[in-house]
Amino acid sequence: VEARRSSILGLPVEIVMGHKPAASSA
Repeated sequence: VEARRSSILGLPVEIVMGHKPAASSA
């Protein structure tokens, strides 16, 4: 779900959440 939200913003979830990128999200 977070991945979709980040996609809408046009930014990677890692940036939005401020944590390491998750392989699952990528």
